Amino acid sequence: MWTLVVLCSVIASLRAQGADQLQQSEERNLATGSPDSCLNSCGNHVGNCSCSSSCGTNGDCCPDYYDYCSSSAETAAHTARPSCRYNCGWDMGSCSCTSSCQYYGNCCHDYNYYCPASTTQDPYVTPQPSCRYNCGRHMGSCSCSSSCQYNGNCCNDYYSYCQVTTDMPATASPCGGSLSGSGSVSSPNHPNNYHDNANCVWQLIAAHDQRIFLSFDYLQLENCCDCDYINVYDGPSVNSRFLGKVCNDSRQQSTLSFYSTSNYMTVLFRTDGSVVGRGFNADFISSLPESSASPCGGSLSGSGSVSSPNHPNNYHDNANCVWQLSAAHDQRIFLSFDYLQLENCCDCDYINVYDGPSVNSRFLGKVCSDSRQQSTLSFYSTSNYMTVLFRTDGSVVGQGFNADFISSLPESSASPCGGSLYGSGSFSSPNHPNNYHDNANCVWQLSAAHDQRIFLSFDYLQLENCCDCDYINVYDGPSVNSRFLGKVCNDSRQQSTFYSTSNYMTVVFRTDGSVVGRGFNADFISSLPESSGRVDCSSDNMNIVIERSYLNSLGYDGHSLYLNDQYCRPQVSSYQVVFNFPINTCGNVRKFENGRIVYTNSLRAYASTSGEITRQSHFKMNVGCRMEPDSVSQIMYVVRHNDNSSITGTGRFNTSMAFYTSNNFYYQVTEVPYMVTLNQYMYVQVDLRRGDSSLVLYLDTCVTSPSPHDLQNRSYYLVRNGCPVDNTYYAYVSGTRPYARFRFQAFQFLRATESLYIQCKVLICPASDNNSRCRRGCYNRAARDVGSKHDSQTLVLGPIQFKEPEKQEEETPKQEKA
Repeated sequence: MWTLVVLCSVIASLRAQGADQLQQSEERNLATGSPDSCLNSCGNHVGNCSCSSSCGTNGDCCPDYYDYCSSSAETAAHTARPSCRYNCGWDMGSCSCTSSCQYYGNCCHDYNYYCPASTTQDPYVTPQPSCRYNCGRHMGSCSCSSSCQYNGNCCNDYYSYCQVTTDMPATASPCGGSLSGSGSVSSPNHPNNYHDNANCVWQLIAAHDQRIFLSFDYLQLENCCDCDYINVYDGPSVNSRFLGKVCNDSRQQSTLSFYSTSNYMTVLFRTDGSVVGRGFNADFISSLPESSASPCGGSLSGSGSVSSPNHPNNYHDNANCVWQLSAAHDQRIFLSFDYLQLENCCDCDYINVYDGPSVNSRFLGKVCSDSRQQSTLSFYSTSNYMTVLFRTDGSVVGQGFNADFISSLPESSASPCGGSLYGSGSFSSPNHPNNYHDNANCVWQLSAAHDQRIFLSFDYLQLENCCDCDYINVYDGPSVNSRFLGKVCNDSRQQSTFYSTSNYMTVVFRTDGSVVGRGFNADFISSLPESSGRVDCSSDNMNIVIERSYLNSLGYDGHSLYLNDQYCRPQVSSYQVVFNFPINTCGNVRKFENGRIVYTNSLRAYASTSGEITRQSHFKMNVGCRMEPDSVSQIMYVVRHNDNSSITGTGRFNTSMAFYTSNNFYYQVTEVPYMVTLNQYMYVQVDLRRGDSSLVLYLDTCVTSPSPHDLQNRSYYLVRNGCPVDNTYYAYVSGTRPYARFRFQAFQFLRATESLYIQCKVLICPASDNNSRCRRGCYNRAARDVGSKHDSQTLVLGPIQFKEPEKQEEETPKQEKA
């Protein structure tokens, strides 16, 4: 115990003696003037700081300069300069007195004097690079060379150790700095030449919950990657994680875009003292961070696809995604959208496409949910870069989009290779009827009106005699990811005519690098689907069949139809209108096209002349038969006229109903009739043909029947007045969105055909009305409705047909396994 007391006393005595010695040392300094004090030294450069009047400009004043060497007026002029005296641990605005300032390089001028890291730390040794013994050198995050005054990146003690010997050059082109949000950075004097010995550092900053995307759209540096280059860092300083290097080396050119993992990114531009160039320009965008399951933006090359985050599920609010698509230097990029569901507001959620490597490139077009924009769903670049920007606001979301891109050789004005074609027309291989070129990769997207289909016929073909070398692929949809219809090559066994099941068809022409030929020519025609009309031809007769349901939708009756020869009249039944006549009569016109015999006719209708008004448009339907050498192909199409008169009046909502293959409601069933097995889950969606976020759709009643014309005598309800009746019925969405979705298990009526039709009554209500019928769910009692007014629609979907029993037995294990 006594030993411990004695030891503590000795320590206390030594500490007191040390304090006395420190106080005496300070008093001696005040009396004689220390090496870093301005006492008795005003106007001179003392030790490692200055007491001259120019120190305020150079930033190397001694800590007590203003106490001894400044007049009252000068003091007043310099009081705005932040000081760490009494402010250790605080951020002073233009500089900082916190310990982190040594990392960020923004310490106030007297930080090391008043706020040392520890009492034993040498005030000249800090984690930040120092110019002591390093004058004339670059220190990484800062510089001790004379050019740092021009570039604005001098180390904090540059003026203490490396006194200025020349005047600081003026500049009209800032080099480095702190930038936030979105914008661009460029080399000094760009687009003119940058200067020698540049050392510029830009710190890019985004909101705390966002990330930064950087993309270079122009680059011309000295052809030496160790001489003039750009380094990109994933954080607030050059000590952060290294993301990549950009220079004029062609091996580096694939890395022209970068993503940060935080809300900071640092860009360093460094040049030597020899060759200069026009420098660079880069764009940066702040955006929400991407997730591993739903990438938002990035750099993609060659061919592939891009889609909105979480697609086919809903994308998120406030998305700002940028994709940079690139191809080989001698190729171009073709972009095609095959799925689109965005908020019904073109200024809210949209996609912009640019003809180059950044959003500052030439604007190609905008894609949004406005039906007036839907014709522009494919784009071509004029270089080997294309940029896609997807932006959303903070309100309504949707399933987004999917787009395919393909790299191909550039087209020329004399021989277009690929493109987007609408309606009816023809296209051919590049340079046809002259030889096509090697390594062709052409993609045509054919489209028709939403209620029509596409018929494609090849009338000339001369390719290399190798089906794996030069060939044509045809797809049943808007992209090369659609269902494969067939391959056309120089093999005579291949088919030469194709039908689409939707209003899109895609054609790809590919060649290798060896033998060439005169290529091909193909005709495409927009036609009615078989469910609306068809034509059959033989060497003797032409048979035209039009469904009355289709005619009724146009406002015509079957008895009003006639051909070129008005005396040829149809046979009209309950469901169909049929013309059957010898092929050389009724005004048929025979002509020869590319070695084939083609018969054509026109189907017209008498317009109603009774009453005061009419809603009938001018009706003309062209009918044609192309007689093949060994078979017959038929086609029927409608000629639409744009000079119809219009009237104004009340209207009804247009709704549609369709089957889907699964509960994600991504792939629509196009098979007619839809072949299913007993107990198979049926997925049905009812929606507004033109989506409107201000409306909601509610499933009121769905009834099934073996006939589309009698849904009362023999019927079975799935849901009635909003109340489920069938125990397998389940509503995914009803009454909260502009669409409704439900499912049930397939069944069959006893003592009836294998076909099944579904009729649904839906209600359309304002989304903002919480008292509407759409919001009240199941409603059993037939009471007076006191809610808001709403509109209703009745739709019929079908037929569903059941597979043969042996096929059902084969399908059951597959479904159980799935």
